[in-house]
Amino acid sequence: MRTLKYGYFGEDNAQQIFLENYLLQLPVYLGLIDNVTFVRDEHFKLKGHDRPNVLRIFSEAVQQGLTFHEQDVFFVGLDLDDEKMQEHERLHSEMVGKLGSSFIDKTFIFIPVQCIEHWLLYLKYKKEHPHSNKNEVYERISRPEAKKQMYGFPRPVAEKQSKVIADLTQNMDINWLENRSASFRHFHLKVTDFLSKM
Repeated sequence: MRTLKYGYFGEDNAQQIFLENYLLQLPVYLGLIDNVTFVRDEHFKLKGHDRPNVLRIFSEAVQQGLTFHEQDVFFVGLDLDDEKMQEHERLHSEMVGKLGSSFIDKTFIFIPVQCIEHWLLYLKYKKEHPHSNKNEVYERISRPEAKKQMYGFPRPVAEKQSKVIADLTQNMDINWLENRSASFRHFHLKVTDFLSKM
C-alpha cells in the first residue's frame, strides 16, 4: 500500500475538514483501499486564513510543502466568491500558471463555486432526502444564505461550524456531489486521474 503524505493550504478550517474526510473516503469509493491512503502532514503549519493571503502566497506554500516537507501531493483550497463556472475555470488556470512546472502534477486546487458551504448544501440535501434524485442548484444562493442554511447563522461560531461539517462529511456521497457540482467534479476528476496513473 502506498501512503501519500499531503499538505493543505487554504482559507479556512471548513475546507480542511471537508478535504480530510474526502481523502479518507476516496480510496474506498474508488476501490483502492488496499492500494493507497492519504495522510495529512501534521508538521506543515502554514495557514492561508483568507482569500487574499491564499492568492498571494499559495505557490510558495506548494513549493515549501512538496520540497522542504517532502509531501507527495498538495491541496490548495479557495472559495470562488462568484457563482459563474467560467470564473472558476479562469481562476484555476491562473493559479496553475503560477506553479512551478515540477509541482503542477502533484498540486490539486479546489475552488468551490461561491464557497465550500455550497458543496456542503448538496451533501446536506442528500442526507436529508436519501432517495431523491432531484437536481437542486445551490450555487445561486448567496454565501451568507448558504452559511445560514448550513449552520443557522451567516457567521457561525467556529466550533459549531467544524462539528456540522465533520458530521456531514463523515459518510459523504461522492458520486452525488460529483453529479451535481461542476466545481467539485473538476477537482475530483483531477485527483482520480492522478490516482489512476500511480
